[in-house]
Amino acid sequence: MCPKNFHTSEKTGISPDFSLRSGVDEAKSYYPPVFRENKAGCYIELYAYNPETAQFQRKRIKINRVKGTTNRRKYAKDLIARITDQLKHGWNPWIARDTENLVTFEEGLSRYEAYVEKMHSEGYFRKETYAGYKSNIKILRLYIAKEQPIYYLYQFSRKFCSDFLDYIFIDRGNGAQTRNNYLNFLRVLSGYFVSKGLLQSKPTDGIAPISKRLITKERTCIPLDVVGKIGAWCRENDPHFLLACHLLYYCLVRPVEMTRLKVRHFNLRKGTLVLPGDITKNKTDSVVTVPKKVLHYAIGLGVFSANMDDYIFSDRLAPGRNGIDPKIFRDHWEKVRKALKLKKEWKFYSLKDTGITAMCKDKLAPVTVKDQARHSSLAITELYLGHDVDAVPELLDLDGAL
Repeated sequence: MCPKNFHTSEKTGISPDFSLRSGVDEAKSYYPPVFRENKAGCYIELYAYNPETAQFQRKRIKINRVKGTTNRRKYAKDLIARITDQLKHGWNPWIARDTENLVTFEEGLSRYEAYVEKMHSEGYFRKETYAGYKSNIKILRLYIAKEQPIYYLYQFSRKFCSDFLDYIFIDRGNGAQTRNNYLNFLRVLSGYFVSKGLLQSKPTDGIAPISKRLITKERTCIPLDVVGKIGAWCRENDPHFLLACHLLYYCLVRPVEMTRLKVRHFNLRKGTLVLPGDITKNKTDSVVTVPKKVLHYAIGLGVFSANMDDYIFSDRLAPGRNGIDPKIFRDHWEKVRKALKLKKEWKFYSLKDTGITAMCKDKLAPVTVKDQARHSSLAITELYLGHDVDAVPELLDLDGAL
């Protein structure tokens, strides 16, 4: 029998006069325990709010094992007193921990988001890192709102993390690398919760990434004759963007890094480009070779006549004092793509893949290509070759003794 003035919906079992807003106060809500004696036996009955179902549920504690009516009633009285005291101090029978220091998941996530904002504003997080974390947080909130609601931090469990990664990989159709990136985000988030004392352990422990050996490089190389057409069109219609194409194709400089390049980073006498660790992806200083063709083209554009601290690419992609967003390169590429009717799978970044592959096919030493691309190992460089390797002429006509 439900407590007085407590009514539930037949469909949901939720009291209409009870707020469905998730919060710590709801988790501490209860109706006092009472002693029952009927045909079902002797038991203590209480109602407490279950955050998993967002409704009050009845909890029964049988005491039939206590022999004798007098002893049973005395035991029930003492037990009710203890349970009532626990309930007053935040205990909830449906939660595997006390609720005295219970924190909602949104509160914990908002605290982490504020931390990310601070790290970015102080310059500890690069713009790309910040944008990545913000995107991760957005998708996580979307998943919670539409797929698997959780209300409290204790519900941020290993199963929840595993289900979320399946959602990213299977339901959203993202690749293995994206799934691994989200796993890394969950690990960082879990570590933050643990460091702040909001969780006892990281729920991501035991969840493995998809092996890199199973992730093949997506080949989006552009045929060399098409690359030539791109160069000719840009030389006529978008000369400063052609310099960006040169730096991506020959020097293998990432678009984000290009937006931070300044005139002083180039050494015309040596024919090199110094990439400081504060603008590179791996945070290490690097030096790459700039072919004479690229240097001569940049000189012709008047790039090196600008101030030493000017950005190579600024307003309208000409040198200047203002930094730009990497997205501008994609905008310029879209104009080229439409003008030349290029395939959609050929992206601006495809020029880097194409450049690496062309270097390998030109019989440049693998270690030379590796250093120019700033890869951490030759294995990564070799991914660009895949199976598109020409046969050795001497072996084609081989006719041995067997």
